[in-house]
Amino acid sequence: MFVDKAASEEAVCLSLPDFPDIEIQLISDADAIRNRFDVKLDASRWLSPSWMAFQASELKDNPTYLVLITDEHGNEHRLCAQTFTFQVGNNIHQADQNFNWRRWIASPFKFKVLVLGQMLTSGPYASSLDPHEIDGRWAKLLDQLSVQLANHLSCSATMLKDLVEANSESAVYWQDQQYYRLPVDPVMQLPIRQSWASFDDYLLDLTSKYRVRYRRARKQADGINKRRIPPAKVSELQPEMDELFQSVRITADYDPIDPPPGYFTALQEAWRAHCQIDGYYLDGELVGFTTALFDGGSMHAHYLGFDQEVNRSHHLYHNMLFDLIETAIEERADLLNFSRTALEIKSSVGAEPQEYAVMLRSNSRFGNWLIRSFTPRLFQAQEWQRRNPFKS
Repeated sequence: MFVDKAASEEAVCLSLPDFPDIEIQLISDADAIRNRFDVKLDASRWLSPSWMAFQASELKDNPTYLVLITDEHGNEHRLCAQTFTFQVGNNIHQADQNFNWRRWIASPFKFKVLVLGQMLTSGPYASSLDPHEIDGRWAKLLDQLSVQLANHLSCSATMLKDLVEANSESAVYWQDQQYYRLPVDPVMQLPIRQSWASFDDYLLDLTSKYRVRYRRARKQADGINKRRIPPAKVSELQPEMDELFQSVRITADYDPIDPPPGYFTALQEAWRAHCQIDGYYLDGELVGFTTALFDGGSMHAHYLGFDQEVNRSHHLYHNMLFDLIETAIEERADLLNFSRTALEIKSSVGAEPQEYAVMLRSNSRFGNWLIRSFTPRLFQAQEWQRRNPFKS
C-alpha cells in the first residue's frame, strides 16, 4: 500500500499491486465528500454527497468513507466503506431455547469489521458499479482493495455486503479467496407491474383469499389515521419517532448498526424531496410511522416504528405494507424494496426474495476457522414459507 504523504487528511491515496494503473482515494472528511462530486452524476442517491457526508459526520460508532476508484480510462467509480465493532452479545439477538455454549464462549470477544457496503439499507446500493458489471477483474480488485483498507483502518475482518447476487461468479471467486458466505435472509422486493395504474388494480390482481385478508386488515385499523408528516415537522416529532423506532429495532435478530438519535430529521434533510415520512395516529397520538426513499426507479421502504400494543390490536404493520405499496404505485416506481425483515408477511403482499451475497473473511487463518466453526451455531437464516397472493 502507498499512502500519499502530501495528501491532506481529507483524502488518502492507495495503490494495489496488481492494478498499477488504478487510482484509489479514501475520503473520510464530510465537507470533502460534499465537494468531491456532483449529485447529478450519481448512479444512486445512497452514494449522493449529502447522504455520504451525513454518514461520515454523524455515524460516530460506524465511521464511513467514500472510496473513489479511477480506472485506466479515467472513469470514476464510487464505493461506500464503513466499519463497526462486532460482538455476539450486542449484535445477535436471536432467541435460543437451549443453552448455546458456543454463543456463551464467543460473547465476550469483539473485533472491528470493515464493510464494503451500505449498512443502513439492503441491496446493491453501495457501489456505482452495476452488480452485473462486477466481473472477475473487478472481483479481484475489490478483494485486494479490502485487504488494503482493512490494514489501513486496523480492522480484523472484512465484510462484502450486497455487492453482487449470491450465486454470481464474483461471489464464487470470493469464496475461493476464503470469504465465508453468511446465512442472511433474502432482500424482499415487489416489482410494480405496469398494469397497476392505481392501488385498485393491485387489489384486482390478488386472489379472493388475499383480498379477504386485505379487507380484514383494513377493518382492524379502524380508528387509525394516516397523514404525511411535513419535513418541517419531523424534528418536532423526532423524540416520539425515536421511541417508536427503538420499540421495533429491539426485536431484530441481527443489528450491526444503531442509527443515532435525530436520525430521521437528518434523513429528511439529506434526501429532501426524495424522502416521504407518513405518520399513523390513534386518538391524536403518534403510534407509528414509515419512511419511503425514492432512488431512480426504486422506492425503498426504509426504517419504521410503531407501538407494539397498537400493532397487535390494529394490525398496524400489515396496513403499513399496503400503504407503502399504494405509494409506490402512485409514484410510478418500478420496484419496491422491502429490505430483509418479516419475510413471510411481505411475501403475502407480493414481495419476492432476491438473494445477495454477504461474505465475511478474517485477516487470520485462526479467525477464518472461528468464523466457519461458530457462525452456523450462532446465527441462522430464519425459516419461512413463501406466499403468492396473485392470480396465476
